[in-house]
Amino acid sequence: FSSRRRHTRLQGDWSSDVCSSDLSQEVAQYWMSEGIAFIVINAENAGEISIGPLIRRGNSPCLRCVELAEKDKGPILISNNQVPELSSIMSTFTASTIAAEVSKFAMTGTSVLYATTLRYSQHHLSEPQIERWQTHPNCGCAWK
Repeated sequence: FSSRRRHTRLQGDWSSDVCSSDLSQEVAQYWMSEGIAFIVINAENAGEISIGPLIRRGNSPCLRCVELAEKDKGPILISNNQVPELSSIMSTFTASTIAAEVSKFAMTGTSVLYATTLRYSQHHLSEPQIERWQTHPNCGCAWK
């Protein structure tokens, strides 16, 4: 499992995409307009990963809501634009977590990742940091 940009489309009676790192606004907008649910995955470094949120058009905060909420927290310092390679432990853990959540979503229409990001550290896999997202008041998806 490479942390470089990937997305895989899964289809059946439902549609879902799993993507990681550097998701372009154009791709996210296309998925939203087509009603395709997707999970965002970002490798923080070789031993840390963020899985989620699961984004569903009209049912959850969109990717822009998450980005605006992140900006509200303050400036993000980025040293370079390189995406780190995950350790084998984190790659295996991430793949199995995503497989379990996609399977659950396919069977039930729900997931622990709905509007939620789980941040895992290789040293504390059983204690993820949990961040729940709301629609952002400055995002167009929240306007009625």
